Parts: sequence; structure tokens; C-alpha cells
Amino acid sequence: MGQSTENKLSALQQQVEKLQQQVAGISQRLSEVEQLNIDLRKALDFGKPVTTAQGANGVTYKILNIEGNKAERTISVTIQLSTTEEKVDMSFSFGEPTFVDLYGNRQKADAYSIGGETVCPVYKGTPVNGLLVFKDVDPEKAKELKMIEIHGQNNFQEERVFLRDLKVDWK
Repeated sequence: MGQSTENKLSALQQQVEKLQQQVAGISQRLSEVEQLNIDLRKALDFGKPVTTAQGANGVTYKILNIEGNKAERTISVTIQLSTTEEKVDMSFSFGEPTFVDLYGNRQKADAYSIGGETVCPVYKGTPVNGLLVFKDVDPEKAKELKMIEIHGQNNFQEERVFLRDLKVDWK
């Protein structure tokens, strides 16, 4: 009987040592994952939202609303355009607007307009809203947008503006 108790004790000690080694390995892996998470957050540098951008000819692009529709899997972005010039003819016709989510997925807009038109005049002191619609969006991956890139044209001058670190209001 004493022999079997000693054998049982020895077997238990071996099991405890194996478990301690496993815990040490898991602890080390957890530390590595935590450091990787910190590094990724720094790399993404998701900071203060940039909701306004200045274009050419005194044109200002300002995000008013970013709303996601979970049922339809769409994101609608309302952008207000204003100018300090007397009149600027605006369009998004040279290159489709795009967004990049936090996972690095880039997606082109399926529909876009300014004042409900392809080309719309914007007058000094009279802002006009534009709309960008993105379809087939994954609501889990597009909770936050790292960047929206808009290719605009005003008075035949092509420009690109970037709006960054934007949260989507999913409903």
C-alpha cells in the first residue's frame, strides 16, 4: 500500500509539473498577444476624427453623418460642401469615393451625388449636401472607418480629400 501511495504521489507531482509548464507557456503567449495588440493599435493610430477637409477653390468638405443600416448592409455618408468662391461647379465624377476599414478592407461607393445630381453648383454662403452610399458592407468590420477618400472636381480642377478615423452609427 505504501508503494502505491508513493507512486500516486509521484504521478500527481508529474502532472502538476506538466500543468505548470503549460500555464507558463500560455502566460508567455498571452504576453506576446498583448504586445502585438499594443503594436497594432499604434500602427493604426486611430485617433481624433478628421471630419473636415479643405479642397481647391475655397471648397470645404464636412462630414455631417455616417449611418449604417444593418438590415440592408449599407453605409450612407452625408457630406456638406461649401465654398468661399462666388460659384463652384462640383462633382465626384473623377474616381469613385472609397473607404478603408480598420481591417484594411477597401470598398468603392456604389452611389454618390451632390445635391442629388452628378454635377451641382455650390454658391458662396449656400452649402450643398452630398451623399455617398456603400453597399454589401460587413457591419462587424466597418464599425469604424480608418479613411474615406473622395475624388472631387470643382471648376474642372481635380482634387482628392481624405477624412479619417470615423465611427459608423449602425442601426
